Amino acid sequence: MMYSILVQLWALGGKMNRVPVHATPFAIRNAKFVLLVDVMAMAGDDAVCKQWIDSVYGGLLPFSYKNASYLNGVGVSDDATNNAFQENYERLVEVKKTYDPSNRFRHNHNIHP
Repeated sequence: MMYSILVQLWALGGKMNRVPVHATPFAIRNAKFVLLVDVMAMAGDDAVCKQWIDSVYGGLLPFSYKNASYLNGVGVSDDATNNAFQENYERLVEVKKTYDPSNRFRHNHNIHP
């Protein structure tokens, strides 16, 4: 099998880290880096790739900043969504209840009303 693996380490900081946590939904303002790992099976063995990337993610998550993930780089899960928004999550639930009580905008990392 042939696989393509991409690993990126982005340095964070600057203006992003100077915005108050409660000013926007994005709550991870003090992280220093984001690590992105992606894999693609060149021969179409997607199940093996998913198993491998899930294993890498599970192994690295305990070492992440506040158990948070960059939502554009992780599969959809309630835990990932909750951890990314941290203390802003409950405020987002209230916004969702007000403006989208029927949960029409529910794809990707959903906030449940």
